[in-house]
Amino acid sequence: MSKWKYFIICLLILIGLNLVLLRSFATLAGNKPTDISISISDGAMTTNNVLVNITISAKDASEMCFRNGTEVGEQIANWTQWEPYAKTKQLYLADSVNNTRYKIQVKFKNAYGESNITSDTIFFMVDTEEEVPEQLSDTFIITCFIGFILIGIVVIAIIIDIPTKSKKKYFPD
Repeated sequence: MSKWKYFIICLLILIGLNLVLLRSFATLAGNKPTDISISISDGAMTTNNVLVNITISAKDASEMCFRNGTEVGEQIANWTQWEPYAKTKQLYLADSVNNTRYKIQVKFKNAYGESNITSDTIFFMVDTEEEVPEQLSDTFIITCFIGFILIGIVVIAIIIDIPTKSKKKYFPD
């Protein structure tokens, strides 16, 4: 073989080794965040609080951001600003519409890139049942009775046209 063929073969081997080494060093240098998770209100299915506790986890994360909103038509708000990674966070449910399912999404990042998006959902439901008295009070019944009698007297006076002093004063016969 000629010297050039040896040179080209050695050059290709060196290039191949360099590519393998570069890939190895990139793996050793770091990865974007992995093993990501989110849980709203300790995994509860429903809440009646507009402020919910979020538990989050991500391996190798340095920052995180969120977005949340209703699942109806995927009306999810814009992403929040990036903030330092923490394992817990409190967030307000966007718009807090009663009897609505909310989705909170989170993503993480570090110097090597962003993670995938992960999410959890919770149903926001305000307890609107009010105590209704079993019986109406006697005072309420008497007040209503007197009110209806007074309204009846006024209506009857208008219907039978009871003359008054003021009517004669302004509208003489």
